[in-house]
Amino acid sequence: MKRFPVLNKENTWDFISLGLGAPALAAALWAISAGVSPHRLWPVAGFLFVWVATSSYVVLVKKAIRRRALRLRSAPVPLGVCLVKPVWISLHEMAMVVGMGAALATVAAGIGFPGVGFGIQLAIGAMSLALIAPVFFTIRALTFEVSGLRVHGRRTQFVVPWTSVVDVDLAGRAENQSINLQIVDPARVAASVLPDNPTNRRRVQFLFEFGNPRGRALSIGDWAAGLDGPTLVRAIRERMHGHAELVN
Repeated sequence: MKRFPVLNKENTWDFISLGLGAPALAAALWAISAGVSPHRLWPVAGFLFVWVATSSYVVLVKKAIRRRALRLRSAPVPLGVCLVKPVWISLHEMAMVVGMGAALATVAAGIGFPGVGFGIQLAIGAMSLALIAPVFFTIRALTFEVSGLRVHGRRTQFVVPWTSVVDVDLAGRAENQSINLQIVDPARVAASVLPDNPTNRRRVQFLFEFGNPRGRALSIGDWAAGLDGPTLVRAIRERMHGHAELVN
């Protein structure tokens, strides 16, 4: 079984971020308790607390993600069960963005501009909401069915028949791989959307603009169904192969 490395470049930066923020927070709190410019240091300490809290969460969640990936790598994927991305994984993506904002806000407050720091934190915090806000059609869950893969959005869903799938593979960086699902008849897939109306069909067709080849492939994000990229690819290939055997 393939093992994940203990530290990769991304994980190294997470530990560096935590290693910088935690001592700085301790120093700021010590200075405040000693009576050193508390009015100036309290905003700094506040931003540092957000920085350390988000960095700690990211480190812990990435460790849990690696364990989850190893545990599910060879596990069977159930049929007829709606597989949803865990909330704690989605929150870790937001925490990364908020933590970056807190680091910048700490610098601004540290040089005497706490108001600028608050502005930076609010702006980047608002940007982080875009990670979970629905844009056009956001894939929120997947259901493996006998006849195909049901893709769930916020209020809509559609089905990709196994007979429509040409190939499936991984794309992107090893730390955050997406699934590229090539489909022979995107128009047929878009026509299966529920509720069926022109707006929802356009939303589904728009999804195919992000795949490769453009317009004929569906891009599914890592952990979209609570499964990492390699596990999701394996599960899709198993259903494709099993369906082909039934047809033959």
